[in-house]
Amino acid sequence: MHGYCMGLATQLAVCCDITVIAEDAVVGWPSLPLGGGLLSPMSCWLIGPKKAKELSYIAGSRMSGTEAHELGWANHAVPAADVLTRAEKIARQIARTPPDLLRIKKAALNRMMDLSGFTEVALAGAEFDAIAHDSPGMMSITAKIDELGLKGAMAWFDSQGDDDD
Repeated sequence: MHGYCMGLATQLAVCCDITVIAEDAVVGWPSLPLGGGLLSPMSCWLIGPKKAKELSYIAGSRMSGTEAHELGWANHAVPAADVLTRAEKIARQIARTPPDLLRIKKAALNRMMDLSGFTEVALAGAEFDAIAHDSPGMMSITAKIDELGLKGAMAWFDSQGDDDD
């Protein structure tokens, strides 16, 4: 992974078995408070609930590839030019394992994830996200998008400031 991994792409990455990310990659959450729980709940398994909550609660949250690796969101963070080389090396190492044993290992690990509730969290996240899309708060944000366009709504949201301004 290199460049930007934003929004729903972050959830796809969470579902990958192994992630090699460029150190300067940017993993991000939506710049406007849209949705209610599709991205961050699954990230709890990788980065812990405290960091997942922080990234979810603050619109426009970002982490670098280096931070993603340090938090456990990615297996490896390497210079951007080395991402494909490292991924290919890992793939070759994995390919040495007989396919039937690899399937058993993957099934065992996936079962442990399921027993700890991973699949249930993925489904619940989709439910909470659907509920959020009909909430008054979400309606006010989408009204701003309709009124000002996406970039305008993002500028409006950013202009609301925070306590540090």
